[in-house]
Amino acid sequence: MEFREIDLNVDPLTADAVGMVHNAFYSDSITADRGIPFLHKVMTERAKSYCLESGNKLIAVGSFNLVSLDWKIAHITNLVIERTMRGQGFGATILSSMEAEAKKLGCFASELRPHFDTEEFYIKQGYEVSEEDSRLYEKFL
Repeated sequence: MEFREIDLNVDPLTADAVGMVHNAFYSDSITADRGIPFLHKVMTERAKSYCLESGNKLIAVGSFNLVSLDWKIAHITNLVIERTMRGQGFGATILSSMEAEAKKLGCFASELRPHFDTEEFYIKQGYEVSEEDSRLYEKFL
């Protein structure tokens, strides 16, 4: 199992990653921020995208944007697990790996807007509802 950063402009898994997110976004999504289309966010210079793969099989893809004036918060825009691989801990694995990467980049917190069917997952991963916005979940890194 390998966790690594991907560049969606050149990575050979780009088509698979985008397809996975597209399929989840338009069906039974496990996306962090359903209101923001993946491709519009990923193509910015502040975005970081990652994958979890085994051999040449893509298991999960996730991305976050560095937000605030000093880029101290990682806003998770997508977290998608391949449908047949869900429920096996891969979501927690890629999320914690992304959080570690965000911390290396100087982030002190991560945030996301979970889809209604993923709220429990994020609470189990240590996220709490923001006092300012009940749809925003936050976690100190």
